[in-house]
Amino acid sequence: MPRTPATVRTVNAGYAAGHPGDAVLHVICECGRPGCNAVVALTRTAYAAVRDNPRTFVVVEGHEIDEAERVVQ
Repeated sequence: MPRTPATVRTVNAGYAAGHPGDAVLHVICECGRPGCNAVVALTRTAYAAVRDNPRTFVVVEGHEIDEAERVVQ
């Protein structure tokens, strides 16, 4: 399966589901850069806030594509 923001999002969701409580999660950057394996640390609460909107993704600072994306937090 090709690495896309959506496939990484699915992997991260499975990882988060296995870590209950508000522990710090270490999830994979959901940017569109081929080969990106950067890790982002955030609380489950912060992760859930991103997941509340299906059009938002967890992205390492600097990995956003200015022409197509907008940083919201």
